[in-house]
Amino acid sequence: MKSNLIKYIFIVFVVFIIGFAVYKINFKDSDNNEVNETNTVKNTQNEESILNIGISDFDNINPLITNNKDIISLSTIIYEPLIKITDDYNIELRLAEEWSKTNDKTYLIKLKDNLKWEDGTSVTGTDVKFTIEKLQEGKSVYSDNVKNIKSVEIIDGNTIKLNLNNAEAFFEYNLIFPIVSYAQFKDEDFYKSRLAPISTGMYKVISATTEKIELSINENWYNSNDVERKISKVVVNFYGTMGDVYNSLKIGNIDMLCTSKTDTEEYIGTIRFFYK
Repeated sequence: MKSNLIKYIFIVFVVFIIGFAVYKINFKDSDNNEVNETNTVKNTQNEESILNIGISDFDNINPLITNNKDIISLSTIIYEPLIKITDDYNIELRLAEEWSKTNDKTYLIKLKDNLKWEDGTSVTGTDVKFTIEKLQEGKSVYSDNVKNIKSVEIIDGNTIKLNLNNAEAFFEYNLIFPIVSYAQFKDEDFYKSRLAPISTGMYKVISATTEKIELSINENWYNSNDVERKISKVVVNFYGTMGDVYNSLKIGNIDMLCTSKTDTEEYIGTIRFFYK
């Protein structure tokens, strides 16, 4: 009887040991899986999402100086205007918080309160006045937008008054030009400068060479908390001709191209590409 009791105790002990070993192995595997899952999440979060773009005939990244339509289009993710015209021709406020027409020849523009340049300094009415005065020198694709402005008055830090030479229907639709920094360019020969203007938009210029410009997320963009930017870095590659850009797209060196040409399909000519 005693021998059987000892036998039963031994069997229970062995089962307990095996059960405990199995538990420890499973618990360790679970820990490893959690660590691996955590590392996977961290790696996914830290993985940089890069978009490579191709552009030909690059001249200047400054949107007020360039004559390249593709650069002007690209600059909309770097530099903000007072207002934007939507596809259905309505006004969308950008740097401007509001605007009002006090009479046929007078407009008041109030800037948003939280506007920052990429370096953290505030965007003010002085920057708007400076931009308009530079455009009035007549050397920019946006110069016609401001030719009817007689004078610009700064009412306070965030409010400016535009006095027109003549009444102009829908003048507000002219206020689509990007704003540049007075502090950055006040001592520069503006139209000869090769400086990349500091950003008010979604992305900022972090490096520039004769071959490419690199953009990264502008954390000081006023819309940062409301708009998710899944692409962390944009690389704008420069090419001598559009033919070079097409070839680079075909072999996979770039992800997309910027062009205002209408005959892209003739050059790319493959079912692997879609046109928008």
